[in-house]
Amino acid sequence: MPLTIGLIYDCKEDYLAAGFLREEVLELDPEETIAGIAAGLAELGHQVERVGRGIELARRLAAGQRWDLVFTIAEGFHGRSREAQVPAICELFNQPHTFADPLACALTLDKALAKRVVRDHCLPTAPFVVIEDAGRANGIPLPLPLFVKPVAEGSSKGVTARSLVTRRDDLETVCRELIERHRQPVMVEAYLPGREVTVGIAGNGAGARVLGVMEVSIIRGEETHAYTTHNKECYLDNVAYRLLHGEPLAVEAAATALAAYHALGCRDAARIDLRCDEVGTACFIEANPLPGLDPVRSDLPILVRLAGGTYRDLLEWIVSAATERIALPLRPGQTSGMRAVAAAASPARLHCATDRTTAHRFLFVSNEGLCSELARQTVLQGGEAKLYITEESVRDVADGFVPKANDWRRELTWADVVVFDDTQGMGTLAAELRSSGKRVVGGTPYTDRLEDDRAFGQSELARHGMALIPQMDFRTMDDAIRFVLENPGCYVAKPGGSAQNIKRLLYVGEDPDGRDVVHVLESYRDTWSHLVEGVQLQRRMCGVEVAIGAFFNGQHFIELVTVNFEHKRFFPGNLGPMTGEMGTTMFWASCPELFRRTIARFEADLRRECYVGYFDVNCIVNAEGIWPLELTTRFGFPTIDVQLEGLETTAPALLSGLAAGTLTSLDGRAGTHIGVRLRLPPYPYRDPDMLYTFGQGVELRFMDGDLTGVRIEDAKCVDGRWLAAGDVGAPLVVTASGPTIREARDLVYRRILRARIPNVYYRNDIGHSFETDMDALTRWGYLKGGYDAQFRHRQDPHRTAEPAAADRPGPRMVRDHADRSANS
Repeated sequence: MPLTIGLIYDCKEDYLAAGFLREEVLELDPEETIAGIAAGLAELGHQVERVGRGIELARRLAAGQRWDLVFTIAEGFHGRSREAQVPAICELFNQPHTFADPLACALTLDKALAKRVVRDHCLPTAPFVVIEDAGRANGIPLPLPLFVKPVAEGSSKGVTARSLVTRRDDLETVCRELIERHRQPVMVEAYLPGREVTVGIAGNGAGARVLGVMEVSIIRGEETHAYTTHNKECYLDNVAYRLLHGEPLAVEAAATALAAYHALGCRDAARIDLRCDEVGTACFIEANPLPGLDPVRSDLPILVRLAGGTYRDLLEWIVSAATERIALPLRPGQTSGMRAVAAAASPARLHCATDRTTAHRFLFVSNEGLCSELARQTVLQGGEAKLYITEESVRDVADGFVPKANDWRRELTWADVVVFDDTQGMGTLAAELRSSGKRVVGGTPYTDRLEDDRAFGQSELARHGMALIPQMDFRTMDDAIRFVLENPGCYVAKPGGSAQNIKRLLYVGEDPDGRDVVHVLESYRDTWSHLVEGVQLQRRMCGVEVAIGAFFNGQHFIELVTVNFEHKRFFPGNLGPMTGEMGTTMFWASCPELFRRTIARFEADLRRECYVGYFDVNCIVNAEGIWPLELTTRFGFPTIDVQLEGLETTAPALLSGLAAGTLTSLDGRAGTHIGVRLRLPPYPYRDPDMLYTFGQGVELRFMDGDLTGVRIEDAKCVDGRWLAAGDVGAPLVVTASGPTIREARDLVYRRILRARIPNVYYRNDIGHSFETDMDALTRWGYLKGGYDAQFRHRQDPHRTAEPAAADRPGPRMVRDHADRSANS
């Protein structure tokens, strides 16, 4: 027996006949749409009764009439909560219905409220301001160009050619026109200049699936800047629709849309609209919890057709999701839902951009929560994750961002992939799990030793034919002091033991007679003896300090490789104590000479070890050669954050592909990528009293709530508020990308200037030396076919012209680097 379904709608022709204007009924459905839905539901075997408006529904329910299911496409007509009226009536009478509940319907119709919820869930959306008084428009703190639209309308109502404002003098006029015409506030937001996509979703809870990601391109007409009312009416002439299959934008958009679907409380099916910003990030625009269902011209049916489904399939998925959610009993022989119709296409059978990532569950195992942003991005981009942190003092790191595990070994049966983020014995754990058949991203005892034991790492570098900086290892400080006094010179002092992880203890000598190094060695002996186990002295070598790194999939290094420059000193101008680093610049390259002459030589060793993860060597490079300093056999921090900024490959795809050995290449963005660390007292030192006073629990707020490019380190989220966590005052990294280093720097510091964080500090010169470093490396021949080729042949598709010669990296401004960088 079929379901009885009451069809609720607002028919456009009925309102026009009553004297309403066409603009007033723009959101309502025409008769042909209503008839198409009724016919489609009838084809599924259901008994459909056309009820009409919400008022008629209320009358019939009050009279005692009921249906197995109410299928509602009613938009309502009056008020900001008009789309919630029919769901509210259904709730009042306990009548099961399709789609979202009243709260979600009201929330999503108000675009500003929806964006606030999405933003609080750490999803990207353009910064915005709501204007009720047009006279206040010119005072809003958003840069041009801006986009203006009514705050609570659908179907692009109020979106016209004038919505894009490029002159500040026009803003007040446009706002006033819209406020008066539509009798409601307007939302003014930063204009998103990139590609626009819409994402179809069906299902509920863990069963919600992306039906497809469809790009919407305006190909002609005067309103090419947006999917306006006019373009929707003239869609056959003005609009091109294309389903995106597996490309990075599809994966990112699908993950963001699915997260927004859940955050906003959508049910059964919905359509989520997104548009890319200037660096290609897919940003939330709005949600449509009552998606248009015209069989021919509505976006969701078009998307389903492009994905290989039919209109009948779409209606079946909606009804199935509703019946399963409501747990309606299915009668014998009933063909409601995807479960009963084997021949029908289903969301699982259609191309689904998130299938590749959501199939994997990731367990992150960390000593100090270093991988918090990597885990967060895994969740945001469609994966499931749990994070275990060993150190009790920092276990609040990533609270509210990533689900936590209390005992990581108990989660092994849950996890598809286990990710270790450090060395210090984690390689042994990773190797044990890998030998048992578990998919693991992590090291081995050999690769741990390469990083943790400096002398061993140097011996392995020498075994692979690399020239080493003259160095000596001493078991006692007195022996080292005696050597410096007998052999005066500039040395770099690197303490051994657990002290090697305290970066501020590393010292780069300045005095030609070595007296400053002697003083530091004495402090190692007298103050740090409980942590320092021996010391290594290196002759100070001048040149460009650069790191070359790549991901290894168990068998091979993966192109592209990364070339990065770390800024380790605490203050601008390379002054002050050493830190882990205060910022990083990097770019992707295709196996430059630096790679072939350094880490490429370890490929056979890493294959023998079944190593999976990131592998990096930091070097001093000059005209005489490449002088390796140290190896990193794990993800670098914050290097991985900057790499994620510069990757189109998502975090789940990266981790699952590495662990499975199936990832053979990366899709990196052209240009330069930059990350700047934001710090709070007492960093880089440890002072519990100062931490308690200035660093712990500080709110990490950005103007207008714009968190684009903001990535967590020691941070947590409590009741939607970002707060500093951990025990060192290291809450955030801010990243950005640009075709040139100048554009990347400008963007990252514009983002940082939006921070409203008490007592925050950071270096304001990250990337200053990039061009001169690149000039030298190019002149010396280490990047031939590397960065220049990458820049020319992998140009950002959103950039329409080559940069000016003055901005283009290459062999210009060549000068000696002898006094700028040393082996730190």
